[in-house]
Amino acid sequence: MVIKELQNLGEVVKTIPPIEKIQNGEFNGLRFVVYIKLNEEYNEDDIKETVLNIPEIKNVEVVPPGEEEKKEEKKEEVKEEKKETKSTTTQKPKLPKKEEKKPTTKTIRINIEKLDKLMNLVGELVITRANFAQIANKYQIKELQNAVGRLSMLINELQEEVMAMRMVPVSYVFNRFPRMVRDLAKALGKEVEFIMEGTDIELDRTVLDELAEPLVHLIRNALDHGIEPPEEREKVGKPRKGLLRLAAKRERDYVLIIVEDDGRGIDPEKIKKKAIERGLITPEEAEKMSDHEIINLIFMPGFSTADKVSDVSGRGVGMDVVKTKIESLGGSVVVYSEKGKGTKVVLKLPLTMAIITALLMKLADQVYAIPITSVLDVTLRKKSDIKNVEGTNTIIYRDEIIPVIWLKDFLGISHLQTKSDIEDELTIVIIEKSEGKMGLVVDDVIGREDIVVKSLTGMLKNIPGLAGATILGDGRVALILDLSNA
Repeated sequence: MVIKELQNLGEVVKTIPPIEKIQNGEFNGLRFVVYIKLNEEYNEDDIKETVLNIPEIKNVEVVPPGEEEKKEEKKEEVKEEKKETKSTTTQKPKLPKKEEKKPTTKTIRINIEKLDKLMNLVGELVITRANFAQIANKYQIKELQNAVGRLSMLINELQEEVMAMRMVPVSYVFNRFPRMVRDLAKALGKEVEFIMEGTDIELDRTVLDELAEPLVHLIRNALDHGIEPPEEREKVGKPRKGLLRLAAKRERDYVLIIVEDDGRGIDPEKIKKKAIERGLITPEEAEKMSDHEIINLIFMPGFSTADKVSDVSGRGVGMDVVKTKIESLGGSVVVYSEKGKGTKVVLKLPLTMAIITALLMKLADQVYAIPITSVLDVTLRKKSDIKNVEGTNTIIYRDEIIPVIWLKDFLGISHLQTKSDIEDELTIVIIEKSEGKMGLVVDDVIGREDIVVKSLTGMLKNIPGLAGATILGDGRVALILDLSNA
């Protein structure tokens, strides 16, 4: 991995031990030497940064040409001096040597595919546990219920251990950004102080691998659109050097990734004008929208506030990619901005995607699931409580007007006869999305359960509204809903 990364910086002349031995697996030491002929645009700091980005590397020492020979000469001189002093002093009686403890290997490298296989097996155990729990409840066998309780504890512990094995610190992704920020700020003629926080927070490897691309877009946006040139900052009484912060924070079953700058912020009027120009919204719709809703228009495909296309921005590809990618991971994106003060983008991501706690609900005979982290509440309302406001069905929930949709309409099966068509009382699940709250009318709520997320493939892969599927304890398949675009 090190040699592969260093080849991007220059020509690898030789290695100690030789590269052939390393490739044949004949190297299990803790230290090795690489001689590299650097390309002109790179320096010693680039080597350190590149090598330390590899998680397994603990330390790197860069020695310029000629220094290595000097070190060897000094070592030889020291050896000669020691020999001379030994010959002039009387020899002491030799003490028996203490046996040196051989260093033991504390870690082993495992292919990520093996961890995925192990995770799948744990998932199958979770499904089987749910099956046993159903049988125990159905027949009320006390001994079986006790055995299921013990089995459940063991499976929970095994699940936590396997998940911990898949966890990787966010520094694995974060460490590639200081250099990118330095280079881009230099290219844009801006002075930027880049701060990283919470780099030891851990995320599932599969989530983390998908996080790099959205963060690149957000950081490039902050540098290009957000932070002003030094002269402009001085005019408005700000320090010449702009501040860009990339932070990770743990919040229950989520990790928050924050990209924040103290730049010019987002101007809602400019966003509104561009959106009308591009035909994304009408002037009438724009008048009814709040500043927060207008700011969130930046996530629409093809939207860009750049006046001309450059290498950094203007192509309208960026924020929509961020939103799509984060929501495909079961997360959400929220933008907070104040004109002249700066912008803060908060990515909310689940710790893992493999096994999640979900709320199970029924529509006719079919069971559906929603990640419990998206669910705020379940409420019962009369049909008369639903009011039509400007063509949208709404209810008042905790002094707030929120839109309501029927699950059968969302799934495109409006013709289906359901319990909500017959009875006057409706079961409404209150869901939180990045745009705000929403009510979902279902027939019944079954309860919460740990489920194994199985991704959809083939014809079902890109169906909007479906995030995946799961197998329930009784063997039935339940679809996992993605209500981000509802």
